[in-house]
Amino acid sequence: MANFPLQADSACATSTPISFSEAHAAYRTARVHFERTAPIVDADTSAAIGRASDNALGLMIAAPSDSVADLATKLETMLVEYEDSEWGADRVRAIAEDARRLAAPQESWNALVSRFAALEAEKPITDENIDEAGELIGKIMAMPAPDANAARWKLDYILDTTGGSNASYSADYLEQMFADYRRFLGGA
Repeated sequence: MANFPLQADSACATSTPISFSEAHAAYRTARVHFERTAPIVDADTSAAIGRASDNALGLMIAAPSDSVADLATKLETMLVEYEDSEWGADRVRAIAEDARRLAAPQESWNALVSRFAALEAEKPITDENIDEAGELIGKIMAMPAPDANAARWKLDYILDTTGGSNASYSADYLEQMFADYRRFLGGA
């Protein structure tokens, strides 16, 4: 058997979790190696190269996605490059769990903002409403914004002077908002 690099096999054997970008790079390398060499080598070598590619795909599917785009890459890879293959239930389950994990911050954000808006609109205003709204806005401002629209919502809330006041906020209250806009707007 020829000595072909099968990095994906060794990467899959490790118990150290790797990032999605590392796993995706390992998969692309293994897949390109398979596509270039499998047709020109003996059957045993071709099978070994194919296993390395399949193992790298498993590693990529298991790696946590950092974004919805990463999740889409997983699905596209399985749909386009493995269209005639049976997807293992474990691979489909890993993608579904990844999707739920990525959606959770948005769902949590939406629930908090919806409840806060309902309290702000509620009449008559009571001490309980004010207390609950205060708790909610504290949670909203403390949590990382799940997207740019959420970061803008925070800025709009802080900068809103329609109530006739220009409140001053403590640095720790604004800390997460600053981190959010820097994350979405980048360095200037």
